[in-house]
Amino acid sequence: MRRCPPYWFLLFLGIAANGMVCAAQGGQRIALLIGISDYPVKSGWTSIGAGQDVVLLQDALNKQGFKEENILVCKDQRTDIQGLRKAFKQLYEKTNRGSIVYLHFSAHGQQITDDNGDEPDGYDEAIVSLNAPASPERGKRYDLHLRDDEIGRWVDSIRLKAGPEGDVLVVLDACYSGTGTRSGLTTGMAPGQKVRGNGKPFGPPADNRNMSLNEARNEDMDLPAAAVAQKAGYTVFSAARHDEKNYEYGGLGSLSQSIVNALNEVQPGESYRSFFSRVCGQMVGIVPQQNPIAEGMLDRQVFGGQVLPQQRFFTLARISGSRGVLMNGGTMMGIQKGTRVALMAAGSSRLDSSKVIAYGEVQYAGATQSDVSFPVKVTTTYAGKHRQFWVFETEKSPGDLRVSVFTDVRSLAIDTTGLFSVLRKSTAVQVSNNLQTAEVLIQKQDRYYRLLAVADQALLADSFKYPLEVRNWLENYAIGKAIRNMRFHDPSLHVSLSFVPVNLIRKQTDGRWTVEVGDTLPVASLMRDGMVQVSPFDYVVMRIENKGTRGAYFNIIDIQPDNMLNQILPAPEGTESPSGYYLAPGQVWYSGWKNRPGSTFQEFGAPYGREVYRVFATSEAVDLRNIYRTRGKGTYRHSLEHGLASIYKLPASRDAGTPIISPGTHTFDFTFEIIPGRL
Repeated sequence: MRRCPPYWFLLFLGIAANGMVCAAQGGQRIALLIGISDYPVKSGWTSIGAGQDVVLLQDALNKQGFKEENILVCKDQRTDIQGLRKAFKQLYEKTNRGSIVYLHFSAHGQQITDDNGDEPDGYDEAIVSLNAPASPERGKRYDLHLRDDEIGRWVDSIRLKAGPEGDVLVVLDACYSGTGTRSGLTTGMAPGQKVRGNGKPFGPPADNRNMSLNEARNEDMDLPAAAVAQKAGYTVFSAARHDEKNYEYGGLGSLSQSIVNALNEVQPGESYRSFFSRVCGQMVGIVPQQNPIAEGMLDRQVFGGQVLPQQRFFTLARISGSRGVLMNGGTMMGIQKGTRVALMAAGSSRLDSSKVIAYGEVQYAGATQSDVSFPVKVTTTYAGKHRQFWVFETEKSPGDLRVSVFTDVRSLAIDTTGLFSVLRKSTAVQVSNNLQTAEVLIQKQDRYYRLLAVADQALLADSFKYPLEVRNWLENYAIGKAIRNMRFHDPSLHVSLSFVPVNLIRKQTDGRWTVEVGDTLPVASLMRDGMVQVSPFDYVVMRIENKGTRGAYFNIIDIQPDNMLNQILPAPEGTESPSGYYLAPGQVWYSGWKNRPGSTFQEFGAPYGREVYRVFATSEAVDLRNIYRTRGKGTYRHSLEHGLASIYKLPASRDAGTPIISPGTHTFDFTFEIIPGRL
């Protein structure tokens, strides 16, 4: 049996039997960020981008009130087994009653021979320290891995010290590579993406044949309820399931960058379950096949309910009279070339036009940093004073609307010229000669083209016979990718979405069959690894709630795993006025019950995989139906309508699309998975 970090981690932390909910009431915020990048060549491990993960996380945690002196960083040469233990000791010593603790691992992960007989499969799971070899052949040292048992003991002691007023979040951007991918297909070529682990355990399994799968130790369950109640609540996020590889994307950990984005947009009162859903929504856009998992007390509020209400902003890495302004924010955070921004004093709670120092525009957007042009007076007056300022978005840009593709000429054979000729006629497609910089891989098998995501080899489509069909699909993929990346942040318009599972009642009246929504079912019946999972045999109604402080209108679109889009509400062929989709602060709306405009239950089918329902909440009534129906043709009143329509139309040139003025708009992503059959 192969398990990913949260599952084995929970065996040693345990879920409290009484399901307690802890809320911190004022403890200090402490973090330990472990990033192991440059493994020695002789160890057999490849280098990974863990160091950059740590840099991004430091910035995101600063924004959430974690002071620099309370963010412990363990990386580079300090990440051998002794250094990791020293870092845990420092974290424990800093923890006090009511502390909010964030613990992050970016490293390789591996299974290793169980050393105390507590694992049914004969393997402990472990973080690979800097001096741990990849196999016994490279060094028969079984004491250099940071085993799950030891991590569990350290974190359990931190939970006890923080007490029930505390909160602990553990993130593991490391895993043990799986046995295959969900599609069961391989590219026949190395995808060029780094994987945080390998498929070979360190040593043979221990002989634990007499131990049943139910006998794995759970320390909380061995304690009386009174003792469990003295521990801080906790949650564990991991990058992938037990049978999957954990891929990097753009030189960064896929989970780490998604956590950073979610931290930048976290809402007061938000639960870890909702927070995790947004993390998943980020990851499905970059590694569609990989499935992060969550365990622990997911219905607790993030950081014990002490999230800082803050409009999203970006810090600066440089202001120079000769080199210009460098902003800590890039394409991984939704910043694109053409994004327009405002410079304000550090500490500003939100964008305020009366306090803007200067306006600028992104000239180049990298993965994590961007070059921004401001008036010369700014770069000369404030040179070297970048820490005194924050940057807020004023207009979003879709950026480069192209999707980069790489063709496997070995499988295409003599068809390459014809395919290239068709693809190059589209401004939405960029044919790349480098697999590692491409997003989509095109192959041909049994006379049909198939398209795979380069990042994790997920199968995206496999039924196209003609090059024109491939081009049309890629254009739709580019549109979906651009809209997926167009997230807006206005906490006063926070409208959330969740599923309520239901039974259906079928009735026959006057010879006609009708279907009505019946009793509700427990939400837990749909949960797996912290995510809602549905099949063609499941039916739900949507629960939509305005958690903001202002009245909000809402539209909902569906973003499939392959970036294809569907309009959900208002119904694409419906005639309801968009003004009817309005919620006052605190109001809840359910689909699927009688006497509600546009009401219906939701049912599911192929394509299977992780899906996102995105809620667009706006201060004015907006109707996205015509954009969906006409692919952007027509005249539009609202800036959001106009901007999204420009994406659908795909500009004739390869420049950035039309910027979208974003005040009065907020997006919320609800992520779920569609599977072929019931759990």
